[in-house]
Amino acid sequence: MGIQAVKSHAAGKKHQSATKPMPLPPFVAKFSDELLYGNMLGVADEDGHVKLIDSRKTKNSSLVKEWSAHSNAVFDIAWVNNDTKMATASGDQTARVWDIEKSETTAIFRGHTCSLKSVAVQPNSSGNFLSSNLLIDFFIAYNSYGVSKSKAMELANHQKIANDQIKKKRHVLPLKHSSTQIQKLKRLVLKDSCPSISHLARLFGVCRRTINNYIKKRFKLHKSKKQKVHGLSPAAKEKRFQRSARLSNFIKRNWRKIITTDKKLFHISNCNQENDYYYSRDRKNIHKKFKTRPKSFSKAIMVWGGICYNGTTKLKFVKHGVKINADCYIDNILKPFFSEDCKRLYPKKDFIFQQDSAPSHTSKKTISFLNNNRIKFIPPEMWTPFSPDNAPMDFCIWGYMLEKLKDRKLTYQGGHIFGKYVNSPNELAKTVLGLMICSLFGGKQFLHKALPVTGLDANF
Repeated sequence: MGIQAVKSHAAGKKHQSATKPMPLPPFVAKFSDELLYGNMLGVADEDGHVKLIDSRKTKNSSLVKEWSAHSNAVFDIAWVNNDTKMATASGDQTARVWDIEKSETTAIFRGHTCSLKSVAVQPNSSGNFLSSNLLIDFFIAYNSYGVSKSKAMELANHQKIANDQIKKKRHVLPLKHSSTQIQKLKRLVLKDSCPSISHLARLFGVCRRTINNYIKKRFKLHKSKKQKVHGLSPAAKEKRFQRSARLSNFIKRNWRKIITTDKKLFHISNCNQENDYYYSRDRKNIHKKFKTRPKSFSKAIMVWGGICYNGTTKLKFVKHGVKINADCYIDNILKPFFSEDCKRLYPKKDFIFQQDSAPSHTSKKTISFLNNNRIKFIPPEMWTPFSPDNAPMDFCIWGYMLEKLKDRKLTYQGGHIFGKYVNSPNELAKTVLGLMICSLFGGKQFLHKALPVTGLDANF
């Protein structure tokens, strides 16, 4: 019966079964031997597909089952275990055993170094089979030549044979055939926090390239990374509105005398930010909720510094874990700053000290210390919160330094971070001074006036 269902064709034409045309020429076709599937013809093609054809039927009803067995061509098949299973050998350098009824992989053999061109069932055995030459050493040594099982397994391990049971069946839902799955994928991608490509691939049982193709080609979405935005609370907006005019006029009159200072945490390593992406059709009109990401912190050290018209201050380092209260701020930062940096930058003491509104800066103890030492400073009632114009250290200098440090490996030892631009205050001062002159004080024509005060080299 099976012989009557096969026709020969002229050279150059694609092979066709008697019932359904094959889009690709088959590489192998084998009938089953057992009574249960004695009328079944197994056919495998160049795309890695396996088909079961009932030779008793004709036309459209002859195709019983079809599944994708490999990612490359299938060169040979073998019926296994009373024809309830099938072994396949492929050009993807693997051999697989399939449960025909469920179209599931029950075993996979890896470790081959070339394409598998043949597979054969071991005589009088329900499960063992040979694929190309790699498995021959194990099965023949163990079953034919009387070698001990442990020795044969050693040989198999040496040949890097992998026989892994599939523990969990993936969702075999081809996206191109399921509109429900496509809509589900689109909903997940357009969420505020989109899952990773690997997670989506595992969820739908496909490769990452398939997910990327659907996102880019079918959904026509562009991938962009989330960015930090300048967010202001209603209270901060109100304070800036009330204080900005007064502070702006004060700075215009006294900008040459102001020493603006700030502190910054330098982190050893950023938390995982590689997955902070979002997808959109138009990169210009993007909702603000997609642009923000939560802050995350790792092991860090605090660095304090300042800039002014006459130069830069020395950097002050605060060890990791030290609580910055009023006492720590006064003893470790303010006292050395006023006794060393201020005398060097402003010998006549005609400077104005500017700081932000951190709790340790605005405490009664800190304000009392400044008043007792007759230090001119901008009071907390006059300071505008989160102001890029009035806080160049916070919104300009430290950001520039973080950009310089992002590709450099930093280490943490003895309470200090070691790395270029961090363990060398002079290098940091050069960078800070250059940026300060170009952005705040009218360009490099001011550079030669400032360098003699700081003692720095102009070639940077």
